[in-house]
Amino acid sequence: MFYTSGLLLWIYLFSMNIIANKSVLLLYFMAIAFSNSCFSQEVNSSNLVSKIHVYDYEKIFTAEEVIMLSEIISNYKEESKNEMLIATTHSIGDFPDIQEYATYLGSRYSNDVKNENIVTIIISKELKQIAIATSPTIQEKLTDKKCSQIIEETIIPRIQKGYFFDGITEGIYQILKILK
Repeated sequence: MFYTSGLLLWIYLFSMNIIANKSVLLLYFMAIAFSNSCFSQEVNSSNLVSKIHVYDYEKIFTAEEVIMLSEIISNYKEESKNEMLIATTHSIGDFPDIQEYATYLGSRYSNDVKNENIVTIIISKELKQIAIATSPTIQEKLTDKKCSQIIEETIIPRIQKGYFFDGITEGIYQILKILK
């Protein structure tokens, strides 16, 4: 309301030659545009996080592959109400191993998306390590032993041939088959 009435006042004053300086009017229009764009939209970060399933920090995947992985995970989420997170990383920071790092990221992601049912897959091409972590609610079906089998028998053989996307995709499908 303020913007409309203020704008009409400025247009009226300008048309009556009360305001002869066009730059003042231009500044006013810019201020309105800037204030509208800054203050009229709110960003809900939890909605943004819940739509992102693949964080490719090592740039292992192409943009199309990230989209395809995200679609697989989104479809899985709709069917099962479970979450899945895939991340590639150069480093695991101060964590003793990639498994603990995967568990930590899964827990953080679980809190962000407000869902306790989560599978986390972490890949580090640089460190040559992969981990699958599951939340306690999923661990009943997808045990640590099954996660290790998926990594050793499905993901690693494809990655060793240079097919990261195929390895991760097939690993995801193995996980989905177990969780159904």
